[in-house]
Amino acid sequence: MANSGTTSNARENEKLPVWKDASFWHIALLMVACSVFYYVDVIIDYAGWVNLRWHIFYTVHDLHRALFLIPVMYATYEFRMKGIIITGFLSLLVFLPRALFVSPYPDPLLRALIFMVSMSIIGVLLSLLLNSRDESKKLGQSLGQALDELKRKLFKEAFTESEERYQRITDNMSDFISELDPQGIFQYNSPSIERILGYNQEELIGSSAFDLVHPEDRDMVIATYMDGVKTQSDRYVEQRYRRKDGTYIWLRSSGHILLGSDGIVIGMIVNSNDITERKELESQLENGLKEYRDLFIMFETIFDAIPDIIGVQDMDHRIIRYNKAGYDFFQLTQESVKGKKCFQLIGREKPCDICATAEVYKTKKPSRVERFIPEMSCWLEIGAYPVIGEEGDLINVVEHLRDITERKQIEDSLRLKNQVFDTSIAANSIADIDGIITEANDSFFQLWGYSSKDEVIGHPISYFLNDPDEAVAIVNALNENGSWQGNFTAKKKDGTTFIAHTMATSIRDANGNVTGYQSSVMDITEHRRAEETLREKETQYRALADSGLALIWTSGTDKLCNYFNQPWLKFTGRTLEQEMGNGWTEGVHPEDIDRCVQIYVTAFDKREAFDMNYRLRHASGEYRWIRDLGTPNYNSSGKFIGYIGHCFDITEQKTAEDVIRKLNENLEQRVKERTADLDKTITQLEETNRVFVGRELKMAELKERIAELEGKQDYSDKKK
Repeated sequence: MANSGTTSNARENEKLPVWKDASFWHIALLMVACSVFYYVDVIIDYAGWVNLRWHIFYTVHDLHRALFLIPVMYATYEFRMKGIIITGFLSLLVFLPRALFVSPYPDPLLRALIFMVSMSIIGVLLSLLLNSRDESKKLGQSLGQALDELKRKLFKEAFTESEERYQRITDNMSDFISELDPQGIFQYNSPSIERILGYNQEELIGSSAFDLVHPEDRDMVIATYMDGVKTQSDRYVEQRYRRKDGTYIWLRSSGHILLGSDGIVIGMIVNSNDITERKELESQLENGLKEYRDLFIMFETIFDAIPDIIGVQDMDHRIIRYNKAGYDFFQLTQESVKGKKCFQLIGREKPCDICATAEVYKTKKPSRVERFIPEMSCWLEIGAYPVIGEEGDLINVVEHLRDITERKQIEDSLRLKNQVFDTSIAANSIADIDGIITEANDSFFQLWGYSSKDEVIGHPISYFLNDPDEAVAIVNALNENGSWQGNFTAKKKDGTTFIAHTMATSIRDANGNVTGYQSSVMDITEHRRAEETLREKETQYRALADSGLALIWTSGTDKLCNYFNQPWLKFTGRTLEQEMGNGWTEGVHPEDIDRCVQIYVTAFDKREAFDMNYRLRHASGEYRWIRDLGTPNYNSSGKFIGYIGHCFDITEQKTAEDVIRKLNENLEQRVKERTADLDKTITQLEETNRVFVGRELKMAELKERIAELEGKQDYSDKKK
C-alpha cells in the first residue's frame, strides 16, 4: 500500500473521483462487515438460528463498536478529515437503531455518542499526526529533490569530464572500438581507427567489416562472427586486416554481444588492437622453433648416421638412449634397452673391472679404454665423456663405443708383417716418395754389407744400385704400374756387385696417392749361374735330341705336350705350335687314337712308364708305325714335372714282321700240302725236301737279317 502522502499527491495530481479510489471501496466493505457483526445477535434471533446463539454475539457490544475504529482509522489515513467525518457519521447511523430500539442497557444513545466522540478525537489526533508526518516527508522530499538536483549537476559535470577523459582515452588508445550490426556493418568507429587503419572515424560507416579481412581469413572471421550472433555469446578472433594504404596488419578482435530491451541481438561491440608486432615476434619465434626442430632433426639424423655406437647414461650406468648403430649392435630396440644398465646388455651382473664410465663418475674427466668383450667376441674402444650442468655437477655421461676388432686384427697382422719384414731372409726396405730409404731389415744390411742402420737410412735407392739409371727406371715403372718385378745389378758397401731379384710395389694412402715404395730383394747371383749352366746343358741336350733319329717329346703336369724335337717336327712336317698341347693327336691314325690316348692317360695318372705302338702321319702323307716309349720326368729335386717320350719309326720292322707272318702262313699251308702228298712219290718228296731246304736257307738268311736289325734297335735304345 502506498503511504498517504504519496496517495494524496497522486489523487491531487490525477484529480480522480473518490468512488474510483480502491481505498474507498475497501473502507466501505470494512464498514459493512463491522455493521453485520454489530447486529449479528439480532439477525440470529430474527432468523431463529439457535445453533449460532453464541455468547460472544450477545455480549460486549462496546467491543463490537470498537471494531469500527478499523475503517475509521483507515479512512483517516487515506482521506484525512474527510475520511473521519464520513466514517464517523456512518458509524453513528449504524449505532442509533440499536441504541434506540434494541439495546437493553440504560442510556445506550449516550454510550454511542461517547464512543463516536472518542473515535472522532482519535481520528483527529491521528490525522494531525499523519499531517505532521506528511509535512516532514514533503520537507524531506524537497531536500531530497534538491539533493538529487545537486547530484545530477555534479554527475553531469563528472560525466562530461569522464566523457572528455574517455574521448581522450579512445583517441589515444592502441585499440579501436567498433559497433557492428548483426550483419557485420559498421555503425560506429572510435577515432583511434584512423591511427591504426588509416580510415577516419566516419569513412567506414555503412560498409561491411568483412570486406577488409584478408581473403584467407575471411570465411573463418564471418563464421565466427555469425556464430557469436546466433548463440548470443562473445567471440575472439585474430585476423589480417587491410589498411587504407593496402597493406595488411594483424588485429586481435574481441566481440561483445549487444542485446536490445527485448533480448534480441542488435549488434556487437568489437575491440580491436594491433598485434602485428606480436605476430612478427611469434613468427620469428616459430621460425626459431622450426630452426630448432630442424637442428634437432638434423642432430637426430647425424646422431643415428654415426657408424660408431653413441649412448647416454645416467649416474648409475643406466641407459637413457643409444643411436641407431647402438641398437643394431646389441640387436635390441629402444624400448627394451631403456632403463637397463650397460653391463646388463652383455649379460653381466656388475660393472666391468676397468670401466671408462665409472672413471668419469669419479673424476668428471673424459676417459678411454680398449677392452676385449668375450661375451661378444669383439674388441671395443670405449670413450666416456662427462655432461656437466650449469652448477658444475655431473648430470650424464656420453659413451662412445667403437668396434675395433678389425683394427686389432689389422694391428696383429701388421705386427706379424713387421715381424716377417724384420726376420725375412729377403732384404726388405721401405722408401718415401722421393726414393729415400726410411726402413730396412737386418737381411738388407747383411746383403749389402752394412753394419748399422745409419749407413743405410736416409740414402736414395740409387745409392745401392750399380747403375743409377736403373733406379730411375724402376721408380718410374712403380709410379706408372704400381708394382715392378725384375733383376738389377746391386752394388755392395765394398764396391762389389751382385745380381738382385726384386719385387717392389708402391705404397698408397686412403685416397690412392703414392706415399712411398717397398721392395724385397734376393741375391740370385748363384741362381743365375746355375740357370746359365742348366741352360747350357739344356741347349746341349736339345742339340743332341735334334741330331738323333728318335722322335722326342715332353709334357707338363697338365698332360699337355710342351716340347717336340726337330726329328719329330721333320717327320710330321708340322710346326712346333701346331703340335703343342694336344695338337700332336691330329696326326695319329683314327683307328689308333682312342687306344693311344687311353694308354697315355692311364700311365700318366699312375706315374708309370708305357710302351705303345701307333700309326703317325708322315710329312709325305702316309701313316708310319711309331713305337712310343714314355717315362715320368722328375727334376733334380725329385719333383714330378711331367713325361718324356722317345719314338722310333718301326715301319720296316712292322713290314718285316708282316712278311715273316705271311711266310709262316705259307709254310704251314705247304707243310700241310706236302704232308698230304708225302706218300705219293719219293720223287715228289725229294723235290719237296729240296724246295724246303732252299727255303730254309732263305729263312736262315732272313733271320740273320732280322737279327741284324734287332741289333741296331738295341744300339739305338742304349744311346737314348
